[in-house]
Amino acid sequence: MIITPMKNIFALVLCISLFTVNASAQKTKTRSNDLRLLSIRTDYFTNGTFIPGDSVIYTYSGNRGGGGYLYKGETHQLFDSKQSFTLTDGVWKPYARSANTYDANNNLLTYTHESYDGTNWVDGQKEEHIRFSQHSFEDVLTRYVGSGNFWIGQSKQLCTFNAQGDVTEELVQCFDTATNTWVNGYKWNSQYDGDRRITEQIRSFWKNGAWVNNIKTTWKYDFQGNTIIWKEQNWDGAKWIDRSTIASTYNDKRKLLTQLHGDQIAVTNPNTGRVEYHTTMDSTINTYDALGRTTTTRIVHLDKEWHNKSLILNTYLPNNGGGVSLTFNENETTNLWDSSRREFSYNDKQGRRRGDSTQYFLGPNQWVTTLFDSVSLDHDGHLLVDFTKQHEAAGVPPKYNLPYQYNLMTYLPSGQLKTFEACKVEGGVESPWYITNYNYEEYEAPANIEKPSAKIATRAYPNPFTREFTVEFNSDKPQPVTLLLYDITGKLLTRTESSAGIGTNRIEWDDTMKLASGVYTYELIAGNTIGSGKMVVE
Repeated sequence: MIITPMKNIFALVLCISLFTVNASAQKTKTRSNDLRLLSIRTDYFTNGTFIPGDSVIYTYSGNRGGGGYLYKGETHQLFDSKQSFTLTDGVWKPYARSANTYDANNNLLTYTHESYDGTNWVDGQKEEHIRFSQHSFEDVLTRYVGSGNFWIGQSKQLCTFNAQGDVTEELVQCFDTATNTWVNGYKWNSQYDGDRRITEQIRSFWKNGAWVNNIKTTWKYDFQGNTIIWKEQNWDGAKWIDRSTIASTYNDKRKLLTQLHGDQIAVTNPNTGRVEYHTTMDSTINTYDALGRTTTTRIVHLDKEWHNKSLILNTYLPNNGGGVSLTFNENETTNLWDSSRREFSYNDKQGRRRGDSTQYFLGPNQWVTTLFDSVSLDHDGHLLVDFTKQHEAAGVPPKYNLPYQYNLMTYLPSGQLKTFEACKVEGGVESPWYITNYNYEEYEAPANIEKPSAKIATRAYPNPFTREFTVEFNSDKPQPVTLLLYDITGKLLTRTESSAGIGTNRIEWDDTMKLASGVYTYELIAGNTIGSGKMVVE
């Protein structure tokens, strides 16, 4: 829903803003090369002791495991089968199972999931994936329901690609059991610019033998690739009606400066019965310090008139020592600041987060803690322990009062989750609830990638980075891509798989390992070419 009149919005575009990920960016998760998940077991605390309750067993073929197949931009565990059990009357009984099959390149071909009712396997779901080329999406995805050897079609997704490997049409069909045929349901048609960024997407429905428009979304970008205009419109049967618009501005470091979000809400006038449009807007303004850290965020809301909504003030200790964040929220009835929260974050000497606590202000010198989070890292910056506790506190409004939760997570040095422990409160007494243990096995990882000699130009940004970075490169054909990250000693830390299309490609890497400050090296292998560079973690 867009704000009217339009010229008033675009007059404000220079002061407002939003964030988005480039459509061409392939964002995948990192993986371990030598451990694969073997089993998961959950024990429940009963009568003063932990009693086994649920377990999951994985099986694999060959060197599958930690790699994970690429499916819509994310990697998954390459298991052949997964079976879930529950302990009943001292006997482990199955209640669910899954199975996968793959092609020679470890692309997923079929996925099957079924539930066990105590006698038979029922309520099954099955997927068939077909790829004609190396894309992030499969060309055809068919879903079925049933069990055993009897499956009935449910839905089918068919994708059409351009020469760069971007999805230009995604068609969804449903299976008509009365005629035993696939019938059109709805589709998305997408357009891209020369940098493979999505610029327009139209959703339409199949009705009475013809396609009928439904929703249109458009994007506009600045020279840095940031989204400066995002707009969504509805089709009223004759024309596109503005529904929502977000206008954005950024600084030269691609940090969000301002954002204006306007919605046009359809309301039926009870007196006339006519549909009228009511416009609301939110305006966000951010400021940053010399290190790029947010110092203030202010949000104001327009509903007939402008009024304050929230204000966040951040201060930081020297040498990345953490800081304090004050959040003020306005009471929508009194238009006064009637609540505030204070958040602390403590960092070690390398600037890595060590803990956070959230407190609510009850009055002078009365801060009540409602959330506490503490983490422990090894000398390489790998997460070892993550302790989270949230609870309700007397005098804190329900909006800020968090339901009780206590979690304690431990990790292996390689980054995999080792244990997850939860507690609960009954009768005002805190007690253990359950603990889940994750067991892994070593396996013979796929052979090291043979590195080509031909070079490819790459560009990585931002550099230095804190949480994630993007590697940009050009490709002359659709092909698989591998991104390797090493520490200063040359030790391989992560390996990320993705795919490239023709033209400009962007691979995003997310720091799930919480890397320590320092210098790192990346290598990007695209087909028979390789590029590299150094990255600095702040």
